[in-house]
Amino acid sequence: NTIMKFTPNGVGSVFANTGLSWPAGLAFDGTGNLYAANFANNTVTKITPNGVSSSYVSTGLSEPYALTFDSAGNLYVGNDGVYNGDVNGTITKVTPAGNGSVFAAGFSDPQGLAFDAQGNLYVANTLYSVNSIMKIALNGSSALFA
Repeated sequence: NTIMKFTPNGVGSVFANTGLSWPAGLAFDGTGNLYAANFANNTVTKITPNGVSSSYVSTGLSEPYALTFDSAGNLYVGNDGVYNGDVNGTITKVTPAGNGSVFAAGFSDPQGLAFDAQGNLYVANTLYSVNSIMKIALNGSSALFA
């Protein structure tokens, strides 16, 4: 339950160890804040560049694993949900004001999220034999990418 920071020379130090519970995914916003998906307690922690931790999202998540930001500053959270008995993984969209809602559903253990330059979201489905990448277009439609 610790996030380490390493210098370019490979020297490590503790960056954060407060408010974390099995941190799985990490992402930076445009202002240098680090966000950690806390898989074990269904939350996302925000950590400032000075190392100050606070709860950012604490409702509506189910084993958050992957994090990414879009160009507008919205945070997207890949909810695994498998260990909680939810085999329908979801993607939660959290606005810069901290308001969350389900953006997309029907994923199998989404453990990787990334946006391309056109604003399409790619979701890595990793559960069991699914092993695929889904592409979600700006209009919300989804299709198998790979």
